[in-house]
This record gives sequence, C-alpha cells and structure tokens, in this order.
Amino acid sequence: MFQSHSVDMTGLIQINTIGGDLHLFNIYSDINNFTAPFATNVTRDELLDKTGKGGYATDQIPDLATIIRVMAIDEGIFLDINV
Repeated sequence: MFQSHSVDMTGLIQINTIGGDLHLFNIYSDINNFTAPFATNVTRDELLDKTGKGGYATDQIPDLATIIRVMAIDEGIFLDINV
C-alpha cells in the first residue's frame, strides 16, 4: 500500500515595512488557493522582527507551496511572497 507523507517546509518570514494600522496577520499558501491559513494571529512585531528572532519562524509552510500570502486580518490587505 502506498502512503503519502506531506513534509512541511521551514521558513523565516520577515517584512520590512507594515502600515501602523495593521496588527494581526494570517499566513496562507497557494497549495490550497489561499483558502486555509497555516499560521494565524501572527503579530506585526513578529513580521517586522521587533522580537529579535529574525522574523516570524514557522515549520508549517506546506510542501510544494510556491507562494505564501501574508494577509492583515483587520483590513484584508495582503502581500504575496515567492517561496
């Protein structure tokens, strides 16, 4: 019997500039047409690296994803990033 195992990728997501009125973000991938986030409630400070960790670290980027979308929860504004 064939078993398929999905292996998620690890990545560090950092954005250099985010508008001051944007605070929480969900992160999606193109693997499911940006319909279900793989990370939720990511803070502005995490993405801007104000936490000193180099950005938002995740090991949940779906395997075979080629684009991730960082979308502001409060405004629906998004940024697509090639993986």
